[in-house]
Amino acid sequence: MKRKSAFIGLLAVYGVVLFVTLTFARMPLEKLLAAKVLEASDGRIALHMEACNPAFPDRVVLRGVRFRVAAGKTDLRGLLDLLQVRPDYSGLLRGYLPIRFQGKSPGGAVQGRIGMSPGNGLRDGYLQLHTEEFALERFPAIGAFLDRKLEGRMSAELDLRGNLEAPAGAEGKGSLQIDNGALEANLGLPGLEEIPFESLVMSFTLEKGTLDVSRAEMKGPAFSGHFQGDLVLREALPRSRLRLQGELTPGPMVLENAFLSRFLQKVLKGDQSVRVRVRGTLQSPSIARIKG
Repeated sequence: MKRKSAFIGLLAVYGVVLFVTLTFARMPLEKLLAAKVLEASDGRIALHMEACNPAFPDRVVLRGVRFRVAAGKTDLRGLLDLLQVRPDYSGLLRGYLPIRFQGKSPGGAVQGRIGMSPGNGLRDGYLQLHTEEFALERFPAIGAFLDRKLEGRMSAELDLRGNLEAPAGAEGKGSLQIDNGALEANLGLPGLEEIPFESLVMSFTLEKGTLDVSRAEMKGPAFSGHFQGDLVLREALPRSRLRLQGELTPGPMVLENAFLSRFLQKVLKGDQSVRVRVRGTLQSPSIARIKG
């Protein structure tokens, strides 16, 4: 009982001290918080905000937040209309500097947790992220991060731990579903500048720099199909190497296009679907038929 009371008291003191520090610091709150985040992340996370207001007992509400997150040689930049943060007490018990967050952006809402080691920063951390019905076209930072335009409504779960400074340095798992979307193709085929789809579902794990795709399924007017394989991550994410294979079935959008239909008949050779192999990089993928 005494240990439980001491623990509750410790959490209360932590919250009150945080609130008082942010409330009465001489430096403007937004500059103080931005400086602390930049320092704790070794320059990997930069924030600029229009307003920063404490909320009793342990919350901080940020408005007009512009951010930059460096992951290896790739930067993710964006804008959050509103960001609410508070301590993640469960992470505190495990020896991290932890934060729970809830954000609202032009694309939709996100929430999750992030923690970093006091000694190693983001080189020893964790990240959990959740979003539903997120409008990708209204948050262009994601398309810029992937180096190709991406649209649709995304629901996603992400759970990472380890070295968060580089994509290849972490471990974890995730899943996503994008509905009523489109992906910039970059295949050099007239009439197929982008690939629209009704749904795109993917499940994956990340370990030792390799993103293992256990399930990837797409349904749409251009193509339907399923894939599995892996993605070997690079510091510059668009240069990550693809090693996927699966089955692809062309849809009416492709079959009713005179040029694309003639092109595909050479590949399909009378079949309705074809087994394919995807190689190259995220930036420049190549698709070839698997013979036999």
